[in-house]
Amino acid sequence: MKKSTLKTALIALFLLCSGAQLKAQNSIRLDNSEIEKVRIYQNGAFVSRTVKTTLNPGLNEVVFDGLSPYINPNSVTVKGMGDATIIGVNFQQNYLKDQKKSPEINKLETERDSFNIKLRYIQNKIASTNEGIAVLQANKSIGGNNNGVVANDLIAIVDYYVKKINALKDDLIELGLKEQKTQEQINKINQQLSVLNNKQNQPEGNIVVTVDAKTKSSATFDFSYLINSNVSWTPIYDVRVKNINNPIEFILKAKVYQSTGEDWTNTNLTLNTGNPTDGAQKPILYPWYLNFQIYKLDGKTNKRMEAAPSMMARDRDDKESTAGATMMWENTQMMENQLSNEYIIQNKYTLKSGNLETQIEINRTNANAYYEYACAPKLNTDAFLMGHIPNWENLNLLDAEGTVYFDGAYVGVCTIQNTTVNDTMHISLGKDERIAVKRTKVNEVNGSSLLGSNKEKKCLYDITVKNTKKEAVTVIVEEQLPISQDKDITVNALELSGGDLNTTTGLVTWKISLQPGESVTKKFNFSVKYPKDKIVNGI
Repeated sequence: MKKSTLKTALIALFLLCSGAQLKAQNSIRLDNSEIEKVRIYQNGAFVSRTVKTTLNPGLNEVVFDGLSPYINPNSVTVKGMGDATIIGVNFQQNYLKDQKKSPEINKLETERDSFNIKLRYIQNKIASTNEGIAVLQANKSIGGNNNGVVANDLIAIVDYYVKKINALKDDLIELGLKEQKTQEQINKINQQLSVLNNKQNQPEGNIVVTVDAKTKSSATFDFSYLINSNVSWTPIYDVRVKNINNPIEFILKAKVYQSTGEDWTNTNLTLNTGNPTDGAQKPILYPWYLNFQIYKLDGKTNKRMEAAPSMMARDRDDKESTAGATMMWENTQMMENQLSNEYIIQNKYTLKSGNLETQIEINRTNANAYYEYACAPKLNTDAFLMGHIPNWENLNLLDAEGTVYFDGAYVGVCTIQNTTVNDTMHISLGKDERIAVKRTKVNEVNGSSLLGSNKEKKCLYDITVKNTKKEAVTVIVEEQLPISQDKDITVNALELSGGDLNTTTGLVTWKISLQPGESVTKKFNFSVKYPKDKIVNGI
C-alpha cells in the first residue's frame, strides 16, 4: 500500500514538473511590430509600436525583436488586449542573434570582389613584364665569347633590345599606376565596410513580456519606450527676403539624425523641443559657507572650508504634458505646451538608421520688418542692409542658426536667440556696393600742439555717403569717440555734424536719408589732451 502511494506521488510529481516545463516552453518571437508614431526630442526619441500574435494556453514568453539597443529599460511600457494577463516585462540586449547583411554591405562586397579580380590581373601582367625584362637582360651576350658579329646585325640587335626594354618598362609604369588606383578603390571600400560592419555588429534590443493565457487566443500588444541616445534633431532656419518692400520669411527646418539600430519606415513624426533626459526636479540650494583662508607656516597646503556641494537633481519621469494651445501650419501642427514646443509633422517620413541627416521642413512664418543700411567706416566702408523686426518675440522662434538669402542669393549665416531682451531683432542681409561710403582724414589739420604742460592731438575726418541706387534709402553711420580711463586724459568732441553721442560708450550715430544719386558729408572731429611727458596708447 505504501509502495503504491509512493509510486502515485512520484508519477504526479513527474506530471506536474513536465506540465510546468511544457507550460514554460511557449516562446513567441515577433520582429514584425509596426511603428505607430515617433516623438523625437532634441536628444532622444519616444517610440510607440503595436503588434498582433496568437497566445498558447499557459505561460507565454513573447519577445519583441529588432529593437534599438539604446532603450532606457525604465521607460518600457506594454499594454495588452486579449484574454490573458501580463505577468512581467523586461528589456535585454541580444548579442547572439545572427544579423543579415544590409543591401549596402552586399553591394560594396561585390564591388570589392570585382576590384580584387582586376587587381590580380594587373599584378599578373606586372610579373610577366618583369620576367620579360629579366630574360632580355640575361641574354645580353651577342654571338658568344669567341664569335664576332657583323656591324649591321649588331646595330639591329641593339636597336631591338633598347626598344623592347623601353616598351616593357613603360608597361610597368602604366601597370603600376593602374595597380595603385585599384588598390585605393579597394581601401576606400574596406573603410566604408568597416564603418557599416561596426554598426551591423551592434546588439539588438529585445523586450520580453511574460503572459499567462487561459486559452489559445489572439492578442494585441501596444508598447512604447524611450531611446536615450543616437537620435536627435536640431532646428535651423532659412531666412529669406525678396526685397526691402516685403516681409522677412523664416522657414523652420529640422536636421534629424538617428543611428538607433531601427529603421523608421513611413512613420508619423513629432518633433519636441524638450529633452527627456534632463532632470525635472528643482535643484536644491545647500548652505554656502564663507570663511577666512588660513595660511600655514610649515609650507603645507592652505586649508579652507569648501563651498556648498554641487546641485543635485533627480531624473525627470517620462510623463508628458498635453495641455496647451494648438496652432495649424501648412505642413505642421504646433502644440505649444508650458515647458516645450511640439511640432506634429503632417507627412510621413522614412528615417533609416545610419550616419546621414534628414532635413524636414516644419513651418514658414512671415515677419513684418523695416530696412535700413548701416556701416561703421572706421572698420569697413561697406554698407550692410539690416532688417529690423519689432515685437519679434510673438513669432515664437527657436534658438537656432539661420542661413540668410536676399533676392534669392546667399548672403551668410546669422544666429537667432529667443532669449535676447531687445524688443527688436536685427538681421544683417549682406552688403550693397551701390551705397558708397568714404572716410577721409583731413591731413593738413590733423596734428599735435603744445598747450603749457599738456599736448593736444586733433583728429578730423570727413565721412561721405552716396546713394547710387534708383530708390531712396536710409543709412545708419556709426563712429566712436575714444573714452578716457585716466583723469589726465581729456577727450573733446569738436564737430559731430548733428550725430547722436552716447557718452557711456562713445558711439556716435548718424541717421542719413538719401535720395537717388544724393551724397552727404558728415564731419567727425575730436581732440585728445594729455600731459606732454606721457604717451597715450590707442591714438
